[in-house]
Amino acid sequence: MTSFFRTKVIKIVPAIVLSLSLLLAGCNSPKLNDDLKSPVPNTSGQDSGQADSSSAPATPTPTLIPTPTIDVQSVKPNEAGKIMVVMFHNFVESFTPTSYDNGEYTTTFSEFEKLLQSLYDNGYRLISMSDYLNNNISVPAGCIPMIFTFDDGTAGQFNLVEENGTLKANKKSAVGIMEEFYKKHPDFGLKGTFYVNLGNSTFEGKGTLQERLKYLVDKGFEIGNHTYTHINLKNTTSAEKIQEEIGKNQKTIAELIPGYKMTTFSLPYGLPSKDLQTML
Repeated sequence: MTSFFRTKVIKIVPAIVLSLSLLLAGCNSPKLNDDLKSPVPNTSGQDSGQADSSSAPATPTPTLIPTPTIDVQSVKPNEAGKIMVVMFHNFVESFTPTSYDNGEYTTTFSEFEKLLQSLYDNGYRLISMSDYLNNNISVPAGCIPMIFTFDDGTAGQFNLVEENGTLKANKKSAVGIMEEFYKKHPDFGLKGTFYVNLGNSTFEGKGTLQERLKYLVDKGFEIGNHTYTHINLKNTTSAEKIQEEIGKNQKTIAELIPGYKMTTFSLPYGLPSKDLQTML
């Protein structure tokens, strides 16, 4: 099912604002050498209170203390002040607009390939949602962090095909395209969070549901909670039903990939419930 809460298929939104603490390193002022030459003894018979220009000490040369180098990686400045999120739904070979979807929720594979190149050329680099939550924003200096998310677990986002007895990501899928791009530009990153409904058809293709999810996790992608059957939370009046939808999705992935936990949640249709925060 397709979520309706975004207004564009590829919508970059300032969803996450970092409260950046700027660490200012003060510059050390130059210090003068305090060890002056000893005055020459007065042998001229003149009053010792009178200064003899010939015996005046030489002016010392200041010793400059170099300004310490700031470790930018340890400071982790976020120069933009925000981290942008790019959300996707459907991926197809070709697309004809309809009254239901005029292009807001669908991306063609060729458009996605062009988008990756454009983002890379403009300095964007991928981080995962957990990277952000754990403050692990480790893109190269001068680059811009960005998060990819995918809602609903559609086959265009990712599906497996069998090649010579081995399950691989279909090259005609978002994950397959990202893998090929990553081979050429490993510094771009291979990350993203897939918000799935494990009670619905998820990543239809070859392999079992367990094999599909494990493939993504092993590649470094993340799986997030999107409820078990993509219910409309705003219209759900039962707190027990909300808890069941969230908990069953969590329980299912723990059974399929032992020890794995969904740590982030995406609202189906973008619609909240007054009971949702309590359930989470």
